[in-house]
Amino acid sequence: MNERSNGRFKVSVLYPVLYRLEEQGYVKVARTEIVNNRARSYYRITDEGLDYLNKTKAEFCSMVEVVKELLDEDI
Repeated sequence: MNERSNGRFKVSVLYPVLYRLEEQGYVKVARTEIVNNRARSYYRITDEGLDYLNKTKAEFCSMVEVVKELLDEDI
């Protein structure tokens, strides 16, 4: 996560988000295993989560288009 975000996000940011998404029913633990005496959980997106993702992406793209239009207007 740190590498893919060019240092902007750390793994510690991920867990609160995953727990919140799990509480909302958007992801669930697919399996848990123990690696080097530490629990490692693998999450899976639910159908509700996929719907939420698609809706959120559409809203984001719409917002980006509005901002682009605002920035392209002559001031």
